[in-house]
Amino acid sequence: VSTRSTSTIGQFITVVGWVNGATGGTLELYDGDTLVSTYALDDDELAAAFRVVARKLSYDFQVRYVAPIGTNFASSESGDRTVTVAKAVPKVTAKAPTVNFGTAGRVTVTVAPINGVVPTGRVEVRASSGSLLGSGNVSATTGKVTITLKKLSRATRTLSVRYLGNTLFEARNTTVKFTVR
Repeated sequence: VSTRSTSTIGQFITVVGWVNGATGGTLELYDGDTLVSTYALDDDELAAAFRVVARKLSYDFQVRYVAPIGTNFASSESGDRTVTVAKAVPKVTAKAPTVNFGTAGRVTVTVAPINGVVPTGRVEVRASSGSLLGSGNVSATTGKVTITLKKLSRATRTLSVRYLGNTLFEARNTTVKFTVR
């Protein structure tokens, strides 16, 4: 088995498995005891490349060869290959429409998924003074959250938006202009 030893959440990990001197059969990719993928070898193929999106912080890959029934080839398995995965740095964006005085505003925050891995966790919106104006949890299906703010006085202000991160994604900050007229 051959693969790099590090990756990042949301990135593809390519694992190559091969056999010597056998024809046909199946290569199976395992992460620990969990079957991840299989590849049926043609008679002239000796290797297969598996692509896996990194969705957790560590993998213990092993490739197993399953010989065709009725042949003299023996099934075998490779040694384990550990891949350590780093947290991803997500892109965080925020939008806040202008509101009339006396109306609570809203900030919609998107923490962008990476190759189908959707960030979860908490987002806080703060005034320039640091006071908390609102917070909410990012949707595990969309990577978005809409936060209702406390009612504010008339002004255009820059708000601080902070995604607090989770076990797979780093914390990130951005700002958004918000106007109460």
